[in-house]
Amino acid sequence: MTGLETLSLIVTIVCLVAFSGVFTILFRNYFQNAQEGVVEGKEDLVLLQECALREEEKRSPRRKAIRILKGSLWGILGAAALLFFGFSLASRITGSPLVLGDYGTLVISSGSMSEKNPANRYLFENNIEDQLGTYDLIGVERVSSPEDIALYDIVAFRAEDGRTIVHRVVEIERFEEGTFFLTKGDANEEDDSNALYGDYLAFDGILGRYSGFRIPLVGVFVIFLQSGAGIATILSLIYCYLMYGYFRNRLGKAVDERTEYLLSVIPFSPEDGEPAYLEEREAILYKGEVYLFREGRLEGSHPASEEEKASFLEEEGEEEEGKPSFLERLRALVPWKKESSGDEHKDEGSE
Repeated sequence: MTGLETLSLIVTIVCLVAFSGVFTILFRNYFQNAQEGVVEGKEDLVLLQECALREEEKRSPRRKAIRILKGSLWGILGAAALLFFGFSLASRITGSPLVLGDYGTLVISSGSMSEKNPANRYLFENNIEDQLGTYDLIGVERVSSPEDIALYDIVAFRAEDGRTIVHRVVEIERFEEGTFFLTKGDANEEDDSNALYGDYLAFDGILGRYSGFRIPLVGVFVIFLQSGAGIATILSLIYCYLMYGYFRNRLGKAVDERTEYLLSVIPFSPEDGEPAYLEEREAILYKGEVYLFREGRLEGSHPASEEEKASFLEEEGEEEEGKPSFLERLRALVPWKKESSGDEHKDEGSE
């Protein structure tokens, strides 16, 4: 690694550490404020609405299926990303592309196989069309003996300078010492002898043979993930994800405890078919009880008098054939809290 590359890596790490620190502070403050609001009862109406939504979802197979499908897709994408990163990291650590036993992947990092050089007549005479573009991600497979490699196969091998090269076999020579190969890039005019190895490439230097699997341009991400900056970035993202999950779980615990308390106070059962009525005073008439709220927080309850029942029924309209459901009324009330105009509130309550 050159001095400039080292400096770039250090700057990247410093920036990522700063980003992770800011992320932690912001989300800690956000979730802490949200948790305090839940504990203090400021989100009681919202929690009741969410509870009703969950109950409605349980009775709707379609919504339940969509929720499960979304969760499964996110899980698959997350697992695929982790596997992708794991394979890239394993390949860098081991120095071998064969991270899956006899199979593995490589990235084409140059244009030496991207096109046919007119000087390479064998490419045209044999109608060879399996060129590889820069940043292609290709599959390679282990070969157990020299006889498994045929003329014009594409192989991956280790050059004398330590680099992994992917070129085509253009000549095979068998001597008493064994089988040796001569390789050449499709776009090159010169072969690799006396440049990447001696006169010939020994079988021991071959890492694997191109399997035919290829995904164009994906190698850009693999190269980044295998770099120091890429590894630092992924570790930073993993840290941020874990911290986000930690704070979110704390908020979720507070929500569950407050919701359990609310349901113990208000015997809400969406399946019993008994409607609840809401009105502009942020009060609920449910099962003969009036539950009072102030700014979304449950303040108390008392048995409904006949006058209060009549008042609620009058506001809802006794002539209506179908009364709004508990969920529908909650939906009408909660958005009203966000409105600034009393007229908007009245319009919304009458829908």
